[in-house]
Amino acid sequence: MKKLRLVISIISIQLSLFAVCASAQTPRAASVTPPPTCHVTKPNGRTLPWQTFEAPGQRAPGQPGANFWDYNEWHGNKTVTTFLPRNGVFVLQPGREITLEDGSIATKFLWFKVRKPLTLTGRRLDATAPPLRADVPDNYGDQLFQPSEALFPTPGCWQITSRVGHDSLRLTLWIVFERPSTARRR
Repeated sequence: MKKLRLVISIISIQLSLFAVCASAQTPRAASVTPPPTCHVTKPNGRTLPWQTFEAPGQRAPGQPGANFWDYNEWHGNKTVTTFLPRNGVFVLQPGREITLEDGSIATKFLWFKVRKPLTLTGRRLDATAPPLRADVPDNYGDQLFQPSEALFPTPGCWQITSRVGHDSLRLTLWIVFERPSTARRR
């Protein structure tokens, strides 16, 4: 019982931190529309892999910019889940995300998963670009959550694939760089 409470506490803390970090981008992301050629993934409402389905759009948005939940919802399958912006647009902002000297922008994703290791890959769909670089710490293999860092070399239409065991979850997102600036990685 203590272990379950500890896991729930850790997940709650991680979720709170993710919500605080992600809320900085949501008002701008809500106003950007992806091009019709980028078929972005809309949240399907699948909550934590070990919980039940929640239909997307159940929460009515509050005032614009009010909080993380106004613009983001659950998306996943039976093995892995994350949060996605309702409109499939991620606006990456220098200062909030880390901008590398080569112009790539790094952002964080928080995944909830079954007790197996997670891998992350990605590729740009609408133009030639280097592949997504991902940092997925390997010490979360049997945990129910997995933080990760995704490094996008260019803005555009990106397909991201997370794999847990034999199952995968593919996401298509419109990635926007808002006034990228060069900075050293922290």
